[in-house]
Amino acid sequence: MTALERLKAAIPDAGNDKDALLTGLLEQAKEFILAFCYRDMMPTFLENTWIRLALVYYDRAGAEGESARGEGGITRSFYDLPVEIRDALIAHRLTPGALRERRTES
Repeated sequence: MTALERLKAAIPDAGNDKDALLTGLLEQAKEFILAFCYRDMMPTFLENTWIRLALVYYDRAGAEGESARGEGGITRSFYDLPVEIRDALIAHRLTPGALRERRTES
């Protein structure tokens, strides 16, 4: 199953008309993960985290720049990165110079 198919399966109303949006969110999530973890390619063991981060981006669409919102007695707070995603990324983060060293070796 592709990343797009997995993301669509996690979103109840995600039909084929949202493919472009979801593909864009997957790309944004991938770019963030690669930069955060100092990697040049997505490792298999981070694919679940990648899908979960794209889902967070989907859920936050339209709320960019907000840190909290209250409506009708319901309050929502947004954090930069959900704790479980941050912890998964930190566990697989390389040192800042590792990517540069790997690129100069080849």
